[in-house]
Amino acid sequence: MQRIQLSLAVLCLGLAAAACGQSINGAAKADIDRRVAALQPSSRAVDAPTAAEPMALAPGQWITLKNVDEEKRPSFVTYKVVGEEAGAYWIEVASETYYGKSAVRMQVFFGDRRDPHSFDIRYIASKNTDGHVEVVPQPLLGLLRKNYSAMLDAFAITWTELPREDAAVIGGSFTGCFKGRSTVSFAGTSATSDVWWHSAVPINGLVKSVGVDRPMTSELVDFGLEGARSEF
Repeated sequence: MQRIQLSLAVLCLGLAAAACGQSINGAAKADIDRRVAALQPSSRAVDAPTAAEPMALAPGQWITLKNVDEEKRPSFVTYKVVGEEAGAYWIEVASETYYGKSAVRMQVFFGDRRDPHSFDIRYIASKNTDGHVEVVPQPLLGLLRKNYSAMLDAFAITWTELPREDAAVIGGSFTGCFKGRSTVSFAGTSATSDVWWHSAVPINGLVKSVGVDRPMTSELVDFGLEGARSEF
């Protein structure tokens, strides 16, 4: 069993939880419900990976996932690589929930992709559902790095020796995914999920995640190797 501090599904739920003090935004809810109703499975068919290695990060890459939480509320989360500077990547995570759209922007140097402790966050900014942007001052970056680094654990990939299994999701059919079980922790709680990854999917390879002890799911809706646009 892999133990990961935070997965994409839990990340999305965590961002939504940050809005718990807010009221549901009627327009945002209607938009998400409309998008969910319009989703159709892609005809994309992807062959099995030839190696247990993730795709190299590159500007322009993006993935969008549909998540469903314990209360059966859908949401979307999009990971993007919007730039590269001196070996560090500009990463953005945009979360669209019933409360509205929020985003986080980070500049990260990725050392060993197998070890999240080798990641170095050099810049952090957030945008709330009202569109207000707040940049973390450099003197405070070190104090907050631990909190935000949890978002990046999804980039740490160790697929060696995992069993293989096909997976079909909205984003297509993926042959020979690497399948593992991960236990994730967030805000003092934990959850265990079965997870399927594929090296044809950029950023972190996530195809789907299904909760074992909590009724939460995450599945790939679409992805691209170019075209990512900044939320900031």
